[in-house]
Amino acid sequence: AAAAATAAPAARAAGLAAHLHEGVLRALGNLCLTRNDGRRQLIEAKVLKHIVRSLEHPCEGVRAAAAVCVMALSRSIPALRSSLLEAEVAEVLCRLLSDACVDVQVNAAATLCNLVLEFSSVKEAVLAQGALSTLAELTGSMIGVLRLHSCWALRNLAYKSSGEVRRTLMRGLPWPTMRALLGDADTEVQEQAVCTLRNLCMDSEAHIGAVLEWAGADLLACLEEKLDPSRGAPEPIAQHALYAVANVLTGSDDHKDAVMASNLPALLVHHLRCPASPDLRVSAIWCIINLTWPEANPGPAAAARLRKLRELGVEDTLKALLEDRNMNVKERAKTAIAQFGSVPPGAG
Repeated sequence: AAAAATAAPAARAAGLAAHLHEGVLRALGNLCLTRNDGRRQLIEAKVLKHIVRSLEHPCEGVRAAAAVCVMALSRSIPALRSSLLEAEVAEVLCRLLSDACVDVQVNAAATLCNLVLEFSSVKEAVLAQGALSTLAELTGSMIGVLRLHSCWALRNLAYKSSGEVRRTLMRGLPWPTMRALLGDADTEVQEQAVCTLRNLCMDSEAHIGAVLEWAGADLLACLEEKLDPSRGAPEPIAQHALYAVANVLTGSDDHKDAVMASNLPALLVHHLRCPASPDLRVSAIWCIINLTWPEANPGPAAAARLRKLRELGVEDTLKALLEDRNMNVKERAKTAIAQFGSVPPGAG
């Protein structure tokens, strides 16, 4: 009885200490979320190691509050480039993706979003810890914000990553899962999914080929859906879809011909003529630039592509864009028209 009487006050004291610990961390996190000077002061106070240690506190409220602090600090480039990496926080965050507390999971995923975008070493840590498969699983969460940040982290993992990282991502995220994300009820999740495709198709023919092997013909069908005006995709989604098409069009003749055989050329014409958004017009012009990029030894396939684009009215539309009020649209249109001139009408 005496032992129980002693234990009760001790437990209350521990609970109060944890509550105070959580409150301090939440206050620090909130101060740093939007203020660079707050982040700088927190780093200069040399308390990051204590915050990182709190990520593994037995009280879930303390872990969640510490995760808010680290997420806030990850918005600072100086913090990203020094303190956060020195604290080896990536490994801890990877483990927290499987935490029992949803708030901890959400903030861990949000922090990894920022870290993997800047540092290849963090991408390697995510792979080494097996966290990529965890992120892929979390994209199926019923909790919208967790689904969003998990998908966002995958988007940033794919950005300018090695072939190995991209292949691992595609193995961990089966195409049917990606297809579901592209049709998610939350348009923010859809945007991250489309941008993941854009990033996966970036940089080389080999990367484009790997994505087409993963997704098959459904890749272009998905991009058609996002660009079809009757479906009413928000502008950011349409813009990412256009740049995904532009990336595919940096590939081989086979990749370009696959696009030409789809409904995408007609949809590009629609977006070239979009009066409301210069950003969409610029994105569509980049697709045409990549599609008509001069080749050292252009063959009949290149001439056939130009001929079809002329038949769709692309060249005339580009000439009209020379009078566009947006300077970026005008300059890109000049480039595209010059490339049309490299193969005269009727060639091939």
